[in-house]
Amino acid sequence: MCRLMAYIGPPRLIADVVLWPDRSIIKQSYDARERLQDPSLPNHLGFGNLNGDGFGIGWYTPDELREGDPTPCMYKSITPAWNNENLARLSCKIISPLVFAHVRAAYPGMPVSEQNCHPFHWGRYIWMHNGIVGGFSKIKRKLLEQLSDAAYNSVQSFHSDSAVSFAVFLNQLPDLVHQQSPDVLVTAMQVCTVWLTG
Repeated sequence: MCRLMAYIGPPRLIADVVLWPDRSIIKQSYDARERLQDPSLPNHLGFGNLNGDGFGIGWYTPDELREGDPTPCMYKSITPAWNNENLARLSCKIISPLVFAHVRAAYPGMPVSEQNCHPFHWGRYIWMHNGIVGGFSKIKRKLLEQLSDAAYNSVQSFHSDSAVSFAVFLNQLPDLVHQQSPDVLVTAMQVCTVWLTG
């Protein structure tokens, strides 16, 4: 199963939260130990220790440097995080107060592509999800049919339950351009959960 992390706090090097901690997201890409063995899952997922089907990092520039641009920056690759020199270099140079990071273990049959690597983003929003949406193949068409054009056009991968879930969340927002209050975001998440669990 994929691994994810988020940091919010004083601006700091991305490496401080992604590369250097003892149980960093990079370490978890090749040596995740937190999940018990599950022999019912495919081999690479059942042991829970390998997340080598890509990664993504999303971050926001510190407010004083943003110049009115609320959108995050993203870096994704289908290479394993532990073997990506650019990730290591960038992480040691970029400072951010808000970082999202994800390492991926693709489920069998799920394409390995940058479009399926988290985090996903649209406008000012970043989204990550861990696990699977139960029965996704049975509800995907119904979910997509209910989306506004703007939310539908935000879907980065129709293969990914996480990407479609993000579109369902965006669909609940009054608009996708302006910043929403925490209360509006919480309500959108609650409605999104209802849509996904039916």
